[in-house]
Amino acid sequence: MPKSTNPVKVIREKCLDCCCGSMKQVELCPCESNCPLWPFRFGKNPFRKKAKRTEEQKARIAASMLRKNSAINEAETSETVG
Repeated sequence: MPKSTNPVKVIREKCLDCCCGSMKQVELCPCESNCPLWPFRFGKNPFRKKAKRTEEQKARIAASMLRKNSAINEAETSETVG
């Protein structure tokens, strides 16, 4: 039974199973022409286009990540001190 419900991740698990759990063998898989799952073997969809973000969106994401990291650092500091 697959650990994930994401179809691309399930394909990754199948590739690992096919290669006896060896990530290196998945990377070196020679079945490019014989296996329809071959392009998905790394657990990513190679045909999916990367999202294009505006500068405003990038700035909002960066600010959000900065706030999140600050909160994590504060929590770690308070756990260590207290």
